[in-house]
Amino acid sequence: MKIISSILFLFGSIGFLGAQQAYDVCDQALEICPNSPLNVNTIGASSCTSCADDASSCFVTQNSIWLKFTSDANGGDASIDLSNFNFQNGAAFQAVLFETANGCDANGLTVVSTCESNITTNFTLNAFGLGANQNYLLLINGSGGAEGSLDVNLSGTAVEPDPAQLQITYENTIICAGDEVSINASISDCDTNEVNWYINGNFIESNTQGVFTTSDLQDGDVVTADIHCFAPCDQVFASNAIAFTVNGYSVYAGVDRTIELGEDTKLNASTNAPTFTWFPTIGMKYPDNIQPFVEPKQTTTYTLTVTDGNCTSSDEVVVTVDSPLDIKNTFTPNNDGNNDTWEIEGIEKYPDCKVEIFNRWGQVVFQKTGYNKEEEWDGMHKGQNLPAGVYYYVIYLTQEEDEKPLKGHINLIR
Repeated sequence: MKIISSILFLFGSIGFLGAQQAYDVCDQALEICPNSPLNVNTIGASSCTSCADDASSCFVTQNSIWLKFTSDANGGDASIDLSNFNFQNGAAFQAVLFETANGCDANGLTVVSTCESNITTNFTLNAFGLGANQNYLLLINGSGGAEGSLDVNLSGTAVEPDPAQLQITYENTIICAGDEVSINASISDCDTNEVNWYINGNFIESNTQGVFTTSDLQDGDVVTADIHCFAPCDQVFASNAIAFTVNGYSVYAGVDRTIELGEDTKLNASTNAPTFTWFPTIGMKYPDNIQPFVEPKQTTTYTLTVTDGNCTSSDEVVVTVDSPLDIKNTFTPNNDGNNDTWEIEGIEKYPDCKVEIFNRWGQVVFQKTGYNKEEEWDGMHKGQNLPAGVYYYVIYLTQEEDEKPLKGHINLIR
């Protein structure tokens, strides 16, 4: 039995030593928040000389711990309830509240509450007329080396700031599908401007701009927001709710695509509208289908549009065409057999193309349908060499009516 008792004593000592709290040092004081009971203990706590423990009070410090709080913007009275004592040894606690002028410097600590000593049951510290935005330190001491735990609860006008207000507004809650709306937030009596935004209770984003912008609202969606104020003792304040009526039809033109020249691709569009229109219809097969196939000759943006008579909604899809054309912007027609003509690599894939070249006054100096290597422009017009300078080209890859031409400039060097 002696061996067992020794082992138990050893483990008990290890647990006792390991239980020491960091907040038995003033500069590591534990933050306490109003109306949020906190369980603390003095087990293993120690006291020191030439530190905050030397501050003048109605008791001698021993096994002391420190807690802290900051008063609100109004200041006022504070009460600190200490209860639910549970002693490991000893039978009494002691406590006092200090106002601090210089952190944990004992010479800068001023008693601002009742000072309670050798208390064996629940008690309350009262402090009156506390200053606004002032730092305070609470010292709790084990009387005569007492060690144990207790609950601490802070309350009072000095630590209960005026409730923050968050109001969100939008002028007209009846909108069209796809409309971009910007909802404004107005904040008062909060120490932060970061707002959390929600749609139907689902978190969307946080920002500090005071505005939430979205174009994804659906009929019946409800937008709300909240803010967290008074750090480090966070309090959450919710906004009013804004419910939206969304008219019109949904429209989705599909994901952007990239194809090789000569390939086609299907536009995976969707809508719940009974009618719709695509624009443009260049290279589009069956434009009356919601999911047409397209084979554009160059990069094209297709727009799907629907309307219900009041609201018009549209969405775009970009089909990028990887074209093999390599249009040279410089040539030297000096009959040296090198770079004597204006070369357009890959143009032979467009047998119906139309090429036009203009001088700086807008006069046509070259025009050809079906540009090829045998008939490349050689810098001449009507049998005469044109002077060196900058010329401008327009290339129509096909003869479709809505075709957008390729444009650029050429440097003719002699």
